[in-house]
Amino acid sequence: MIPKSILAASAAIFLLALAALFLIHPAPEPEDRPLIGTVTRVVDGDTFDVVDVGRIRLAGIDCPEQGGAQGRAATEYARNQLDGRKVELAITGHDKYDRTVAHVYLLSPTGQKGAHFNKMIVAAGHAVIKDYPDTTAPEEWCPDLLRRYPVVPYVPGERMYELPDGYGKTPA
Repeated sequence: MIPKSILAASAAIFLLALAALFLIHPAPEPEDRPLIGTVTRVVDGDTFDVVDVGRIRLAGIDCPEQGGAQGRAATEYARNQLDGRKVELAITGHDKYDRTVAHVYLLSPTGQKGAHFNKMIVAAGHAVIKDYPDTTAPEEWCPDLLRRYPVVPYVPGERMYELPDGYGKTPA
């Protein structure tokens, strides 16, 4: 039979080890909380880096690839709006490339939440609304844009090099 003092000491050591484990490996933060960070690099129209967060992919939209003029224009638009700017990220999950997928809001110099960048880049004619399986349904985040722009279906592996009809700037 084990003396009670040894059992009590063993239980205390176990509880201290368990507490230390939680201090070393805290519980993960919930995905739905907004994060605030500064954009350090724009990769393309729908992907950029945020300090202390990592690579961000805009939720629910798709920009043309950089190989064409529309892709370069989308990248330039994103760079002009985001580079060096503080943003608030409403995270919806992660994509197959382990990028953080988020709705992005521009912050004023005083930290006030401003324009929804995902909507801005569509309205500016540089992106389409796309119903990805790993993000919020378009009806939830952009019902106002759906009156003007159709949702482009998600096709795994498909890359877009030009905006489809109904998107982009209308010719003069």
